Amino acid sequence: MHELYIENDFVAIIDFLPSADRKAMQVSQKLFQLLTAERIRAAYMPCETSAQFAASFNWLGARSKEGRIFIIHLIGHGTVNGLVMPHGAVVAWKNLSPLFLKLDPAVVRKCFLNLSCCRGINGIKLNDHLPASSTFFGVIGPSRDISPTEAIKMNAMFYRKMIQGRKINRIIDDINQRFTHQIIYGLTSAGYRRLKPPTG
Repeated sequence: MHELYIENDFVAIIDFLPSADRKAMQVSQKLFQLLTAERIRAAYMPCETSAQFAASFNWLGARSKEGRIFIIHLIGHGTVNGLVMPHGAVVAWKNLSPLFLKLDPAVVRKCFLNLSCCRGINGIKLNDHLPASSTFFGVIGPSRDISPTEAIKMNAMFYRKMIQGRKINRIIDDINQRFTHQIIYGLTSAGYRRLKPPTG
């Protein structure tokens, strides 16, 4: 992954787990506590419905028009084909892409997605349905299913090392070494476009 070293104004934690899973797993709550303890600004947005999930992007759209730079950290269930909303339906990447069009293009190109979701790296496929001017810098996420414990450990390691000034591609390497296997990947949107075979 190309090195990204941009100062962020805050971390936007969007938790779209079903409420029972959110209460049992505590992934987003522990992340918010960690960021708060480290004096990193964070916005915590638990979503009980797909409408609330969409509303969180309306809020981020307004912040982006103020010129705010942020990390979008998605916490929920995921699949290769999309994200699982709280009511259980899978929303395909294509149908999620309009949410990112709510973000100011000049800002979203400096932002990246961190997905604490099973198969989260597949979020890079959002780029297939977005104009190049409105794609985020890149995406970080696992290529396989992960447990809540793994997600909590990865999140803590990721942000602690970011606080220390470690660059994102190096943090990904550190996490994989800690887990002793490739659990997390990172791709830039530009790199993904170069890797994709031409269509037509």
